[in-house]
Order: sequence, then structure tokens, then C-alpha cells
Amino acid sequence: TQRAGREMRARIRQAISKLGEKSAEMFVLKYFEGYGNNEIAELMGTSAMVVGVLLHRARTRVKKEIGDLLEGGQA
Repeated sequence: TQRAGREMRARIRQAISKLGEKSAEMFVLKYFEGYGNNEIAELMGTSAMVVGVLLHRARTRVKKEIGDLLEGGQA
């Protein structure tokens, strides 16, 4: 439903806002803008390995924040 979609987007935005500034920026570049890890590393002046680690941690935190919606809220 549209309501469920709006709620999910709001929860994702909220979860991203709880990440650190650098992690949040990387998350948005990767999952909303479509940049690759190497491109993000170049844009942010770091290594692709650091980007990979921070994105993994960010994904884990975002999934934890919205997990209840993913598991039971959409059924």
C-alpha cells in the first residue's frame, strides 16, 4: 500500500539520520545515487576498503532499525 511505502521511506530516512555523517553520505551515494565503492572512495578521499567496511556497518544498522517493518509489518 502507499501508506506502507511512505512509512518505510520515513523509517529508512530516520535510520540513515542516526548514522555518522560520513557513513550516511556513503550510504546515500551507494544506494540512492548508484555510485560504486571505488567512486565513493575517490569522492570522499578514502580507500574502497574503508568505504566497504563503513557501508557494511551502515547496512547492518539500517536493517536493525527497520527490521520490524521488514519482518512483520509488510505481511
